[in-house]
Amino acid sequence: MTGLTAAPQPAPPSSLHRALRVLAGRYRRLRTAHPVRVLRWLRNGMLLAVAAAALLYVWVAIQAGNDISAARRTAQGIGYIGQAATAAKAAAAALSYTSATEDVTLTGTGGSYVTQVTQVDKYLALVAEDNAAGQLGTSQIGFAQGQLGNYLVLSETAIRDYGAGGDLGPAGDTYASGGEADLLSALTDLKTIEQNALTAQRGAWPLDPGTFWWVLLGPVIAALLLAGATASVLA
Repeated sequence: MTGLTAAPQPAPPSSLHRALRVLAGRYRRLRTAHPVRVLRWLRNGMLLAVAAAALLYVWVAIQAGNDISAARRTAQGIGYIGQAATAAKAAAAALSYTSATEDVTLTGTGGSYVTQVTQVDKYLALVAEDNAAGQLGTSQIGFAQGQLGNYLVLSETAIRDYGAGGDLGPAGDTYASGGEADLLSALTDLKTIEQNALTAQRGAWPLDPGTFWWVLLGPVIAALLLAGATASVLA
C-alpha cells in the first residue's frame, strides 16, 4: 500500500543507559539479598580496606624515607659548594700572600695555593656524587671544574708576569683575579641550580601533608563507610 509509511524504529540504548541499567539491576539484587550475604560482603570489604591501609602506610613511609634521604644528600652537596667557594677565596688569599712574601720565581703559586685549589676540586667531586639537578647540574659541575682549571692556569700566568709594581704584578687583576671571579660565579650558578632541585625534592607528595594525608585517610574513610553500612544492615 503506497499510502502507508514505516513506523519509526526506537533508537538503540546508549552506553550510559546500559551502564545505568546494569547498576540498577545490581542494586535490586543487593536490596533483595539475604542480610547474611550482605554482611559477608561487608566483612570482606572491611578486610580489604584494612589491608589497603597497611600497604599504603608502608608504601608512603618508604617513599617519604627515600625523598628525605635524597633531600639530605642534596643539602649536603649545596654545603660542599659553599666550602668550594670558601676554598677558592682562600686560594686567592694564599696566592696574594705568596707573591708578596716569597720569591715566586722559585716557589711558583705556592703550596698553600695548590692545597686550596685541590680542595675546590675535591668538593666539586663530592657535589657530583650528590647532584640532584640531573643533566643541568652535571653540565654546570663540568663548567665549574673547567673554570677551576682556567683559574689555575691564569694564576700561574700572573705569577710568571710578576713584577715589582704589585703583589701579583701588573697582570694580577687581569689574570688571577679574573679567574677567581669566573670560578666563584660558576659556583654561585651551581648552587642556584642545586637549590632549585632541593626545593623540588622537598615538594614531593610524600613530604606534602596536604597530599599524603588524603592518601592515608582514603582506606580509613572506606572502612568507616563499611562500618556504617554494617550497622545499618544489623539494625
